[in-house]
Amino acid sequence: MELDYDRLVALRKQSAAWRLLKADNAALMLSFFNRVFVEEGARSIAGAELVERLDDELFALNDRLGQGTFPKSAKAYLDVWSAPGNGWLRKYYPADSDEPHYDATAAVEKAIAWVRSLEERSFVGTESRLNTIFDLLRQMTFGTETDPEARLAELTRRRHEIDQEIRRVEAGEVDVLDSAALRDRYQQVTTTAHGLLADFREVEANFRDLDRDMRSKIAAWDGAKGELLDEVLGSRESIAESDQGRTFQAFYDFLLAPSRQDELKTLLAEVEAMEAIDEPDPARPRGGI
Repeated sequence: MELDYDRLVALRKQSAAWRLLKADNAALMLSFFNRVFVEEGARSIAGAELVERLDDELFALNDRLGQGTFPKSAKAYLDVWSAPGNGWLRKYYPADSDEPHYDATAAVEKAIAWVRSLEERSFVGTESRLNTIFDLLRQMTFGTETDPEARLAELTRRRHEIDQEIRRVEAGEVDVLDSAALRDRYQQVTTTAHGLLADFREVEANFRDLDRDMRSKIAAWDGAKGELLDEVLGSRESIAESDQGRTFQAFYDFLLAPSRQDELKTLLAEVEAMEAIDEPDPARPRGGI
């Protein structure tokens, strides 16, 4: 996307994330949304629970900053934040409930990600990102290679590397990651995980828009039912065959496999138990910020 003047003016007017960053209560919203919907990973939360949690937050802030800092009720703030003109919270009614539920929108994720990027970090990992770039480039070149000889050559190269590592391990030469390398990779994992959650919300919003457009088309349809059925099925197929539809389905199929779920749980448990992950960054000043 080109960041020319006219495009930026349009984004400033249209972007819900930009409006959030400009809002008077941006700090309140970003801190509250980040804790509930990003750090805790809530995907849908009942209105009563969210009101109660925001009420506790407002009470604590008013007690610390002075009464009247945030004069409205928790419900009043939620009504403003979920208003169609703002687009920061999605308010909806699940099929099995008459109580409103809330979820953060993709705009909230984008705003939080941008604010996170402003923080200075005493440790910035780069090695794992470079390795990821190489791996992705290899996947792209290997995945599009149609020459069997070229594929065999690449597979032979990988096997040679594995054989070499096996011989080193058999000889007692075991290379382990130091604490810096572990933190580097853990930092990338957490960044990617936050990005995935943001992607989920954006994909979900896109699919809801497509569904809304289809429902409107059905409601306004005045032709034959057979033509309508062809239109609906054609639209569903086009969604499934779109780039976004195919990548989401591939991700869904990958994660839905029980073996993958078990592996993910095991890996997360092992990583969270590593001492180096909770080890203080040696570059961070003692007793300071």
